[in-house]
Amino acid sequence: MLNHYVLMINPRGEMASNETIEGALYQVAKDWLRFARGQYLIAAEGGPEPIFEAVRKSIKLNDDVVVIEINLSNRMGWASNLAINWIKKYAP
Repeated sequence: MLNHYVLMINPRGEMASNETIEGALYQVAKDWLRFARGQYLIAAEGGPEPIFEAVRKSIKLNDDVVVIEINLSNRMGWASNLAINWIKKYAP
């Protein structure tokens, strides 16, 4: 079963390229949707740790990285239909 996460990268200076970050995600994620620079929705098996570790290796050490699990049962209507439809395509 796939879990869904939000990945947020806050650079301390120049941000790593999208290609570098997405190359790291390719190793651990089934799919992802970039909705802003450094902001991704991710579908992956397992927990957030592999995502964090893969991305951490591809960016600067002082950049902030946050991986948050999405719980659809807590949805309050803030997400766009694009994001919800993307998540639901992997829902059981």
